This record gives sequence, C-alpha cells and structure tokens, in this order.
Amino acid sequence: MAKALSTKCPKCQKALTPVALDPQSAPWVCNRCHLGFFVSELADSARAIFRPRHQDWGQGTPASAVRLDADAELDLAEARGTSLREDQIKKASTESLQSLVALCGVSPEFLILVQGELTTRGIS
Repeated sequence: MAKALSTKCPKCQKALTPVALDPQSAPWVCNRCHLGFFVSELADSARAIFRPRHQDWGQGTPASAVRLDADAELDLAEARGTSLREDQIKKASTESLQSLVALCGVSPEFLILVQGELTTRGIS
C-alpha cells in the first residue's frame, strides 16, 4: 500500500492548498510562503534534500531526479489542461472546480470528473 502524500509545505510545514491553474503551474500551493510544489517535490526523498533557505533541492543526481519527475508531471498537466490533478478534485474548492468548467483547453475526460464532483456537491 502506498504511503499517503504529505501535503505540508516543505519550507514552513503549513498545509498546502490544491489549485486549478494553467498546466504550467504546480498543483499544490503554500498560502503562507507563496511557493508551489509538484507531487514529486513532496515525496519523502525530495523533502530530505529540500533546502528551505534557497527554496530548492540543490544540485546533483537526486535533485535532477526530482526535476525530471516534475517535468513528467508538467506533461500530464498539459494533457489535462490544468495543474489540478485527479487525486485533488475532492479537495479542491468549489470555486476552483467551477473555474475549470469555464476554461478552454481542459480535456473533456477531466471535465467529466470535475462536473461529477460538482454534481456530488449539489452544484450543476
């Protein structure tokens, strides 16, 4: 069984918020630090090398691996048409989900999931 992802900011340890922005944005944002993070950057291995002072993962092979994984996430976000991930839909604000319905470029498959969640919340 996969370990649950920690959705606390690697810098300040406050809760991160899922965001539905353009595909080139990170899907998790810290409202305190104003930093965005990809899931690969929240993994335990990435947290272990995160440098809060520099707000990065340093240099070398481990840092390169984090960046490559984040790049792969960007490719998937581009295909969805938004930074919001499928596993974040239930956690996203109603306003964020409604904004996705109005956006051009969000994949039809992803919109079906978003509209299903909105329906579950009693919003049509």
